[in-house]
Amino acid sequence: MNDFLNSWLTLDIKQTTKSIDDGVKALNSQEEEKNLQGKLNRIVEHFAPVSFSEKHGNVLQQRQDGTGQWFLESPEFQDWMQSAGQTLWCSGAPGAGKTVMASTTIQYLREKVRGSSTSSLAFVYCDYRQRQDQKASILLGNIWAQLFRQRGPSATEIEQLFGEIMARFDFTPTRTLITNMIRDELTNGNLDRTYIVVDALDECTDENERNGFIDSLRSLQPLVNVLVTSRTTYLDNGEFSDVRTFRFIPTDEDMSIYVNARIRESKKMSGYVGRRPELSDNIRRIVVERANGMFLLCRMHLDSLSRAITLKDLKKELNRIPEGENVVKDTYDQAMTRIRDQGTEIEKFALRVIRWVCFAKRPLKLAELLCALAVSPEDIELDEDAVSDESDITNYCAGLVV
Repeated sequence: MNDFLNSWLTLDIKQTTKSIDDGVKALNSQEEEKNLQGKLNRIVEHFAPVSFSEKHGNVLQQRQDGTGQWFLESPEFQDWMQSAGQTLWCSGAPGAGKTVMASTTIQYLREKVRGSSTSSLAFVYCDYRQRQDQKASILLGNIWAQLFRQRGPSATEIEQLFGEIMARFDFTPTRTLITNMIRDELTNGNLDRTYIVVDALDECTDENERNGFIDSLRSLQPLVNVLVTSRTTYLDNGEFSDVRTFRFIPTDEDMSIYVNARIRESKKMSGYVGRRPELSDNIRRIVVERANGMFLLCRMHLDSLSRAITLKDLKKELNRIPEGENVVKDTYDQAMTRIRDQGTEIEKFALRVIRWVCFAKRPLKLAELLCALAVSPEDIELDEDAVSDESDITNYCAGLVV
């Protein structure tokens, strides 16, 4: 009996000890994984201090389902996607929806390369309001970081690169160095196809930085397929290899989809259309015709209509939508007139909002803008009672700020 009891206790102790050992190993493994992930993040932040993922998500939310399909199915885009080393340069007028089209393209390509070990994708969004982030080394560093993450570097690679960075932490990566690092990723990763999407290249306003960025991208061909969006079709500092051009003009179908969605989302407009079904066709026809192929004007017109208090006001506002050669100037003049007609105090508030948005060194978050508006020159601290309501910004700025 004692022998049996001793054997049972010994077995139980062994099982308990093994469970403890397994638990300790699991905790150690989790800690090592967390530590490795932290080092990977430090590496990425060193080479890519700016991330474009948040902007991509924000822009993608502006897209209405079903729009942009005509571009993705176009022979020009399909040929670019399937041909190695090709460049597709997409130009379009201001407000034509190029950035939303770029985000739609990025999302489409993401689905194509998801789970693939032989194809990859990287993208950057240029913005004239973030000039300090439009350096060639930063844009290229972001491209490298995306490719590096997608490949899934080994623990040895991460440890080695992290050690090199820590050994010379004040070292700033040069454009040439990062270009070579991208080339190594492309050649060592056994990639058949790598897509790089660059939105609003013309908003990289420093000509030297822009030309340097273009030079580096061109030097990576035919290892990469490059898609660029820009207001104009210009090829700085020499041409890309195998470059094709595409003029981006939104279709009436896309704009109609957008108008229909905005009508459904607006409680007032959808209510008026419910009472007068023919109004939907009138709104869609007039807004699309007078937007002159610019989603920006389309949005501003719909913002104006959504603020109509009565059905009579909406019809009046619909007939006031500018048309003709000076439609852009007339639309903005009309918006400024609406701001002035709201009274002196509201006009002052709206103009302060517009000044802060236009002259800030970088795009402001809503909370930052509200705090900035609440501060007067004589204040020594923020008075929370002076903070405006979020809705005031969009309500009083006549569609110029969203």
